[in-house]
Amino acid sequence: MYDLRGVEQFDAPFLFLRGTLGVNYCISNRAAIVVDYAYAHGVRFPGVAPPDDEQLAIRTHNLRVGIAVALPNCKYCLSSPPAT
Repeated sequence: MYDLRGVEQFDAPFLFLRGTLGVNYCISNRAAIVVDYAYAHGVRFPGVAPPDDEQLAIRTHNLRVGIAVALPNCKYCLSSPPAT
């Protein structure tokens, strides 16, 4: 973990654009497998000029895999498919 407070390049505000794609698959009426991917791109806030000509961009990639367990009285995986 790095502490970036007070670092010149990180003093200006940043704008982050994020996107996520994921899927949940119910394995029982109480549990689901969760998989998703998230991407974020951060750039210096428009209109804030850096003190020099340096360009700083932050990109993150996150992959999440897990099991979601429904709490009592939660019907997360109990919804029936639409009738055809």
